[in-house]
Amino acid sequence: MVGLENDFIIIDPDDQLSIVKKILKDEIQENNFYTDKPKAIVNFINKCKDEGKRSGDILPNKENRFKLLIYTKYEKYIQQENKLDFAELILLTKG
Repeated sequence: MVGLENDFIIIDPDDQLSIVKKILKDEIQENNFYTDKPKAIVNFINKCKDEGKRSGDILPNKENRFKLLIYTKYEKYIQQENKLDFAELILLTKG
């Protein structure tokens, strides 16, 4: 299935939030700040996926630059970990 191993894991919204928090923690160590709340970033990711947009499909601007950075890192993380969120399942069926 679309670049996934047979033993992929479907994650729930709580798992999604935990992953975003982990990425943010790593980002703070690199850049020492962020302004968006983790839940707002999860909502941004899900909204983008609901619209059929991957992180590479979105043009960065002043308002979304940081959320987009986290979305890019989130996509990479869940792919490496062989995980899918609910929005990804829907996005895969549209493609």
